[in-house]
Amino acid sequence: MKPKIRIAELTRLQEENTELRRRVEAGASEEQWEAWLRDAADKIQGCWLERWWKQRLLFLKGQILQEEWGIRSATQVLLKQQAALRALQRILSPKAMTSWLPAAMLWPVRTAAMLPGKRWIGEKVPSKRMNMFEPYLTTILWFEKAPDLTAIADAFEKHLWPCHRFNSCIDGRQWVRRHEQMDRGFHFVEEHCETESAVEEFAMRTQLQALPADHPRWRIIRVTTPPGQPSAIVIHAHHALGDGLGMLFAMSPMLGVEGGNPLSTVPLPNAILPPFARKRGQTGGETRRTRCNLGGCLSTAFKNIRYFFRGFFVMMVTGHDTELGINEQLQKRNPLLPFSGKRQLTRFPVVPLSLIKKARENHNCTLNDIVMAAVTGAFRKYCLEVCNEERLQRGDQVEFKSMVMIALPRECSASEPSIALRNKMLFTSVELPLSEPSQAARVRKTVEGLNGLKSAAYMSGVKLFSDFVANIAPRAFLNKAAGETWSKHTVLVTNVPCTSVPLTFPEESGEVLRGISVVIANVMSQVSVVSYNGNLYATLVADPDLIREAKKLGELWMSEIKELAAEQ
Repeated sequence: MKPKIRIAELTRLQEENTELRRRVEAGASEEQWEAWLRDAADKIQGCWLERWWKQRLLFLKGQILQEEWGIRSATQVLLKQQAALRALQRILSPKAMTSWLPAAMLWPVRTAAMLPGKRWIGEKVPSKRMNMFEPYLTTILWFEKAPDLTAIADAFEKHLWPCHRFNSCIDGRQWVRRHEQMDRGFHFVEEHCETESAVEEFAMRTQLQALPADHPRWRIIRVTTPPGQPSAIVIHAHHALGDGLGMLFAMSPMLGVEGGNPLSTVPLPNAILPPFARKRGQTGGETRRTRCNLGGCLSTAFKNIRYFFRGFFVMMVTGHDTELGINEQLQKRNPLLPFSGKRQLTRFPVVPLSLIKKARENHNCTLNDIVMAAVTGAFRKYCLEVCNEERLQRGDQVEFKSMVMIALPRECSASEPSIALRNKMLFTSVELPLSEPSQAARVRKTVEGLNGLKSAAYMSGVKLFSDFVANIAPRAFLNKAAGETWSKHTVLVTNVPCTSVPLTFPEESGEVLRGISVVIANVMSQVSVVSYNGNLYATLVADPDLIREAKKLGELWMSEIKELAAEQ
């Protein structure tokens, strides 16, 4: 679409939304409202498909706006009382030092989840209807002996406290600075656990607990253990501060590696890495030869068009996963899967990246392909061996999907890496071949399902759909659509790289990091994978009533990777 046409279409949609809201708030009768909608729909121009699509969208927006206005009218008095109470509390509070951020930073956000942050469809999950808690990122850093808490506090005060996301409180949709000095007693605490498993249980409890709103929402916990047991640092931060990749970038000045540039050792594409950490010497000769071939150029163009439309429509056409022993009953998931409140952390066996390399060479695919194939194979074997799943035993076709998170490029500079802190990511759906009994065929079909994530055209379609819906659809529609989409999936898989060499945390007076465990609870089971220093660290956070033998699933994950590495 040409820029002028795109601008005109955007202007038309904005005018239409404004007129819709004006007429709803004017309180017209239902007959007058429907008559105006029909008249507006008749005036829509374009081909029959375009008219049909715009008319459907117009009627849908009209219906949702009516429902939204009815709810707003019914709760108007309560909202005014709450606003007055908040204003009174701010006036009476001795800590009410409201140093407001520039208006450009105060983006519209979801009320009960990732706050503040830019509007995007993944943030619109209806938390109250799904019984969701506030989202936090919790990470366990394992050490032989945890570093001194004072050294960590000094590093945070030097490198992260100047960032507004670390020194400000979350007040509604705004960052509000109420503390000029970092409160070390609040942000840095110590705990003691007797065993390694007790550390895991403590981190899981921490993940499900929200921090007080009168302080910036982050805390560093030094967990001590008896001699011979690994100790840990638990980082607990509200998701509003940023996603995992943003945290890694922002904390990079605190990480000590040989050579002094930790981000240059993170195995990420140059498009994701900041300029000062990008790898040099990569050429594009093969790409240039392909561009000189007319047949190859046309083939690539048609393939990209196909990928683009697949990405754009993937969220609209996806259905609910088949009812299995590893997910909730369909009647509980339809339309929205509620959060049960029970979650258990399970650390999978550590996988050497040398095994992953052999598996990649055997199947000619990427690390992420092997990870997803291993997840699929492990869940299949778990269903057969633990759940005695009759559908799989009979060879029936079942639908099994994973939500996958893709981090997007973000601004970052060597002098101020904390500007990378933001929730800049996309979620998309990937169908996994759980029904496939052959391991080789499972890998092949997994790679085919993941090929879209490697396509710029596919990801452009996903992003365009997310932006399109988030910018024009009312909030009530977004809440419902996002909640239903998440409820259609069985598992969420994330894969974030850390440094490929040993790192010291913090850089000054720190200790060498021995391992990483990501602890994130979600409405569905979540598998979080992190690569660090030649190893792959995976964790499962799931409802223990669904995944009753989670350690068995971890063993199956390890055996699946070994088989993929040994297969010739």
